[in-house]
Amino acid sequence: MGTRIVATHRDDLDQMAYCQAHSWAEVVWKTFVSQGREPPSEWPGSLEQARFLVFVARIEEIDVGNRARLANLVQTRAFSLWKEFLTGDAPSSRRQGATDDGGRVRV
Repeated sequence: MGTRIVATHRDDLDQMAYCQAHSWAEVVWKTFVSQGREPPSEWPGSLEQARFLVFVARIEEIDVGNRARLANLVQTRAFSLWKEFLTGDAPSSRRQGATDDGGRVRV
């Protein structure tokens, strides 16, 4: 039974990380597109920024140790989502500025 609780908690962390990372990556992407700038090929966010996002989210049920883990997960997920945005495989219908075959951004 203890293993199941740990697995559920891990799943919750993964889900929170995915949601925070997706929102963050989408905001950063839309900022580049709205300014008419080409998004960089590498994720521009930092681990320090991910830590800040986790801190300001103030998720009550996450203890300090798991906040560090959550920040790492958020950064990793955002990096992965950024790659999906660049290839046009992003899991959001709201994403703007899909790339064409040349890797350039269409606005």
